[in-house]
Amino acid sequence: MIENLALKLAVIIKSANTEETHSIEVMKYSLAMLINILLVLFASIILGIISGKLFETLQAFTFFFIIRSVSGGYHMRTLVGCFIISTLAFVIIPHIPIRLFWVNVLTCVSGLLFLIYAPKSQEQNNIPSQFKSLLKSVSVVIVCSNILFESPIFALASLLQGILLIPGGEFHEQESC
Repeated sequence: MIENLALKLAVIIKSANTEETHSIEVMKYSLAMLINILLVLFASIILGIISGKLFETLQAFTFFFIIRSVSGGYHMRTLVGCFIISTLAFVIIPHIPIRLFWVNVLTCVSGLLFLIYAPKSQEQNNIPSQFKSLLKSVSVVIVCSNILFESPIFALASLLQGILLIPGGEFHEQESC
């Protein structure tokens, strides 16, 4: 569904300017990623409004997006799967009550996961190996900054992203989602 829309848009863009555009495949991939992110954001906003937790849902989306951008991670096999799981995660996270003690425990566990496994997909994303330690450090600092914020939303979003760094499972490495 998302890929088909991206392909149609890429073909339209390519036919409008064949000389100055990338290949259809490159544009399709980029457009699919953009469409997916926008759909997740839109659905999260709608469901956040319905659930009465719009601000908190946007916090979960934003924090997860930032930390994922730095740390990489495993992905769903399809963009539709990514859309569904991501949207559900961002909408459900604000509704999970966590005491301050557990916020700090989850933050520390997440920090450890990032310290061990981040960043993922660096070869796939053409990130030079010399930046691996920098990306790891930035990831750990961002996650561990929640010791100061003490946000249950950040703790849960970090834990979810930390789990997506662990090798194995039904996920695979790629740039999507």
